[in-house]
Amino acid sequence: MTGSPAPNFLGLLLLPVLALTACSGSDEAASPDGDGAQSQSSPNPSETSDPTAPASPSPADIALAEAALLTLSDFPAGWESVPQPEEDGDDTKEREKIANCVGVSYDTLYSDANAEAESPDFTNEDDETVSVRVVVDTDESTTIENFGIVASPKYRECVSKYMGEAVEESMKDQKDGKVGNLSLNEVSLGNHGDQTVAFRVTIPIEVQGFNLEATGDFALVRVGRALTNVSGMRFDVGSMTTDDFVKFVETATKRLQAALTANP
Repeated sequence: MTGSPAPNFLGLLLLPVLALTACSGSDEAASPDGDGAQSQSSPNPSETSDPTAPASPSPADIALAEAALLTLSDFPAGWESVPQPEEDGDDTKEREKIANCVGVSYDTLYSDANAEAESPDFTNEDDETVSVRVVVDTDESTTIENFGIVASPKYRECVSKYMGEAVEESMKDQKDGKVGNLSLNEVSLGNHGDQTVAFRVTIPIEVQGFNLEATGDFALVRVGRALTNVSGMRFDVGSMTTDDFVKFVETATKRLQAALTANP
């Protein structure tokens, strides 16, 4: 499928990951290990002189989040890693839309006090993609509360509405493009960690003579005071299966459990 227009939709379909992770910070920088992962950067001393400024994540929690990410060695031969694009002001606007629709404050879903790390995009020869984002909160009770928000029907309704609008906007410049009805539903991908919720979005796409069905799976797993969000984008003509995706979720969960055991 390489060379088809399908990859143009991957960035669009991955936008809801910003919201599905919950509690995520908005400022990211390259991880010091140089593996393409991104982590929330700590402010310099001049930025923390104001006692009213939000707390910054601890270096230990940042290291924990980075240690829980998937790496290229977790994927079959033939997969590659591609750096995540840098976030910009538009990402913040999209997050604000989600928070407003759900009826919570922006800071409830996205706190700069939490440590966050994000893997590169891992892609196969069929242009299918898997990525992971890990968020570490300062206490478990807050993590449980925010997990409840993203597991709610209202949250799913808001994300579905947002994705539909984003798809329609992206198709305005596609003279030969057509998008079918978007569906987003909660699905069961097994029980992982302390709590698990998973969503699947399906979008029929016709572009330049290609008829494709894009499927996005988003699994959010809570382990103690941390969350791991595994996102997968695949196509009906691709090679990645639901079972493959579940294996990536299992690996990400075990890695987070191990990281929390080493640094509770």
